[in-house]
Amino acid sequence: MESRKWEKSIIAFVEGWYIKDADAVITVSPQIARYLERLYGIDGVITVPNAEPFAGLEGPRITTRSSSTIKFLLQGRVVPGRGIEELMDAWSLLDDKRAVLVVRAPGNDYFSQLCSKYGNAVDGGRIVIAAPVTEDNLVSAAREAEVGIIPYPGPNLCHIYACPNKLSQYMQAGLAILCNADMEHVSDLVGRFQCGLTYDSSNPKSLLDAVQSLIDHPEQLRRMRLNAYNSVRSEFNWDVQAAAYRKIIQQFYDVGAR
Repeated sequence: MESRKWEKSIIAFVEGWYIKDADAVITVSPQIARYLERLYGIDGVITVPNAEPFAGLEGPRITTRSSSTIKFLLQGRVVPGRGIEELMDAWSLLDDKRAVLVVRAPGNDYFSQLCSKYGNAVDGGRIVIAAPVTEDNLVSAAREAEVGIIPYPGPNLCHIYACPNKLSQYMQAGLAILCNADMEHVSDLVGRFQCGLTYDSSNPKSLLDAVQSLIDHPEQLRRMRLNAYNSVRSEFNWDVQAAAYRKIIQQFYDVGAR
């Protein structure tokens, strides 16, 4: 949910008051780092992405049959403003029954409203409501799907600059990524790792075309899934990405030990 204007003002005031005295400022994406530097007139904000520790799971189980059902997974909290209702609206226009949207989320009033609104799709099996799981089981549960969806829209900067946990969770599970093109950092990573597609949330046809492309081109989907998994195994995991944390902690320790 978006913060109210007065909440944003208070947060910015408190943040700006203390941030210039910080020995190190760390955030989760280069976009947020540059934004903080511009906003508060500081330099050297460190980026450490939300990357799941690599659990050593084996690679994804992949079929290349074009007739197979493809599960598109949305995993995480369902709240207003995250593009989920728009996703379900577009999904109701999809003709290809091979595509199934699986939503795994803890229950709340808004989620219940969506389940009721799209009840026909749920009853028909086009949308599946999966039971929520604990945090430490999110990756293993995601392995039941083929594609992970991240639908967060702009103009909310928290979405545009985000690096959500679900990105590395999906990738470690061996899922291709389908994300809202508004998400600059996630889109950059998807392009860099060649592990998925983006879509324009202002145009439902863009989402439908992306979904159809993933369904109709199983070899492309296979490559994206393997690229996602291999990227997490080799690079986009906490052990590798936390190097900046370890470096700054060592620097502080060295200064204090003198």
